[in-house]
Amino acid sequence: MSISSSFVGRRYRLAYPYEVSQAKITEFSRALGCLPGEENEPNPIAPPTMAAVIAAQAWELFFADAEADIALSRTIHGDQRFEFNAPLQAGDRILAVLEVEAVRARTAMEIITVRVDLHRLPAGVAGTAAPDDAVDPPGAIVARSWSTLVHRRPSTEEAA
Repeated sequence: MSISSSFVGRRYRLAYPYEVSQAKITEFSRALGCLPGEENEPNPIAPPTMAAVIAAQAWELFFADAEADIALSRTIHGDQRFEFNAPLQAGDRILAVLEVEAVRARTAMEIITVRVDLHRLPAGVAGTAAPDDAVDPPGAIVARSWSTLVHRRPSTEEAA
């Protein structure tokens, strides 16, 4: 089987939350060449693009799905956009859930739209679950990410 419109609605949920820490915010900020918040700030805010780091972990589950048969070497990241409801802050525990929103076949490729919801887990909630758990985790959605992926089907030689 390979990716098709039958994948629309399929969800991929991380088994464990991503722990946003001051150290991770500082490291990410420095990689971008911007200054992070003060080292002793109680809840420093992460750069908005740090949401992509968490979303990418959910993508890994999608790419690892053998039924989808998506090869990263034949995939181009065509577009990405974010919607933020709240900033990511040190101390947040974020659980990502990816959902396939659309798959359109075009000649020798598929155009795939995925959405990743980033849920801030409430204090005291473990957040662990089977990666294929279809139930949304508790907590507010702090950010959403939409990505368009262009996946080229394997050539006859590659498929053999």
